[in-house]
Amino acid sequence: MTQIKSTKWGEMICCVLYHLVKISEFGYEFTIPMAVDALEAWKIFQQNGTPYTAQDVIKICAGLYYFSDDNETIRIRSPLLEHYLRHEEFGREYEELCTTAQMRYLCKPEFSNGACTSSNELRERFKNNRYLWYAASMLAPNLHQHIPESFVSDFMVLSSSQGSIDSYLQATNAWPFQDEVTYNELEESSEYWNAFTRGFRPLHLAVHLSDSAPLIHALVERGEELEGRNKDGQTALHIAAQSQGECNALRALLSCGSNVSAVDENGETPLSLAIVWGSVESVKLLVEYGADISTVDEEALEMCTQEEPKIAKYLMERGIEMPVNDEADDSSTFSE
Repeated sequence: MTQIKSTKWGEMICCVLYHLVKISEFGYEFTIPMAVDALEAWKIFQQNGTPYTAQDVIKICAGLYYFSDDNETIRIRSPLLEHYLRHEEFGREYEELCTTAQMRYLCKPEFSNGACTSSNELRERFKNNRYLWYAASMLAPNLHQHIPESFVSDFMVLSSSQGSIDSYLQATNAWPFQDEVTYNELEESSEYWNAFTRGFRPLHLAVHLSDSAPLIHALVERGEELEGRNKDGQTALHIAAQSQGECNALRALLSCGSNVSAVDENGETPLSLAIVWGSVESVKLLVEYGADISTVDEEALEMCTQEEPKIAKYLMERGIEMPVNDEADDSSTFSE
């Protein structure tokens, strides 16, 4: 790798290798058009400042990759090299570079017009922006591992356009695009172009992507509405309440004044979601800020007993009568 990095094509080769290693972990394939678009997203150009072409990638990397007959799909030749790259070479530095490139790519002006209005329109968008489905699909997993220093500022740009938010959500919930034929086949089996949740505001997206308190405060200072609703009637607090991490975003929303009693279209409050999908910490925070445990219905309590015994134990300690979990032994249901 030292020898590769020292060449004038070092950045380009490493960028393509990184994507080949990363994408294989998720069972997908990388293509030449995706590589060309990724290099531009990463701002990796030739020495004269011109973008790399498909022929450049094929010619320069011929000894490292297998190319399909049509020069679309590419794979690393050596399993030993792939193993080394995955475990030794591509760590936090590359993850942060990738996340930054993905966020800035998703801010492209052509995506600010909003989500596509048909399967065919989305197919054409993917065809003309080959890195899009990958950038959208991998953004959240990458952010859950490492958050780059530029994250807050990059997110502020991305979230300044409702169209960009909708475009991102549509792309991340759509079928992966590698070529027109396979994409059309997938869409014929089940249409995913319209499967995304509409109405996500900047605060919804913030808690969906990260657990960053500074980001929440920055958005509130910008004037984003704490009680904004998505199409399911949920506020950002409904989403943050389901956190099983450190609950930084949840704590920030609560400190900014989010309504703990907000009810969505399905009659759910942040607390009723937290006791089933969240953590003891998220439940404690909501209660601390005034959430009324007595308003949680029997069905949610029963699900809590079955799925989250530690939360059920905490609620029992607060005096809530919990349903008996018939699927578990009574002696172990609420054990530590």
